[in-house]
Amino acid sequence: MHFNKAVFRSLAMISQVGFCVLAPVLFCVYVGYQIDSRYSTMWTIPLLLLGVAGGGRCAWRMIQSVMARERRDLEEERREREKLVTRTGTSKPKQPSRIFTGDGNQ
Repeated sequence: MHFNKAVFRSLAMISQVGFCVLAPVLFCVYVGYQIDSRYSTMWTIPLLLLGVAGGGRCAWRMIQSVMARERRDLEEERREREKLVTRTGTSKPKQPSRIFTGDGNQ
C-alpha cells in the first residue's frame, strides 16, 4: 500500500496551524483575565488582540517554512526522476572517426 507523504504533511500542518494560532490566544486571554481580576483593569481585550496577532504571525511563518520544504522535496524528486530516465536513440560522435573513414582506407 502506497502512502502519499504530501497528504500526511498537509494533515500535520493543519493541526499545527490550529495549535499555533490557539496557544498564544489562550495564553494572552488567561494572562489578561488574571491581570483584570487582580488589579481591576481592562487588559483582556488588548492582550487578546496581541495573542491573535502573535498566533497569525506564527502560523504564517510555519506555513512558509512548510511550503519551502515541500518545494525542495518536489525539486529533489524531479532530479531523481531525471537521473533514472535513460537516453534513447543513438548519439553521433563530435568528431569523425579516425579508424573508419568510409572511403575504404583504414
